[in-house]
Amino acid sequence: MRSRHSCLLLAAATSALVALGGALEPAAAAGLTVPRHATIVIRGHGWGHGHGMSQYGAEGAARQGLSAQRIVRFYYPHTQAGTVGGNIRVWISADSDHNTTVLARHGLLVRDLAGGAARHVPTTGAPGKATRWRLSSGSAGGTKVSYLTDAWHTWRTLDGDGEFRSTGKLLRLVVAGGRVSYRGTL
Repeated sequence: MRSRHSCLLLAAATSALVALGGALEPAAAAGLTVPRHATIVIRGHGWGHGHGMSQYGAEGAARQGLSAQRIVRFYYPHTQAGTVGGNIRVWISADSDHNTTVLARHGLLVRDLAGGAARHVPTTGAPGKATRWRLSSGSAGGTKVSYLTDAWHTWRTLDGDGEFRSTGKLLRLVVAGGRVSYRGTL
């Protein structure tokens, strides 16, 4: 019975999930209200965890001619399809050092979320020789932007939180276990 309860809880949480790209608006789904300050944790393990849609089962149903809507309704009963706009933020649990470090690459931008200004990282001088760029908590609530050559050097301090963006290519996040590629922003 535990897996059914978890599946329904996941379906309810998924139905109530709202864009987290700035202002979080409360949402209600089947009487569930998500407050502005809430964080929804969805845990998944893959390879036979017993929750949600079976890839092989869904593939078999599709090969028998069932529509995508019918397959989803089978695996997630009592849920309703919908659309949510805005950005979705994902917590990357493998990045556990309280810094966001990416590999240097052409087209890398740093954006100050306090003011919205985005700047390309330098491609000349000492910063142009960087192999990695890092965002870390600075003093007085700002974000320190550093680059790695032979050691870490501070490039600038942002007024608020910062994010890395990329023009056209994937961002390569450096985590304890290696490197992971992401689209969008980090």
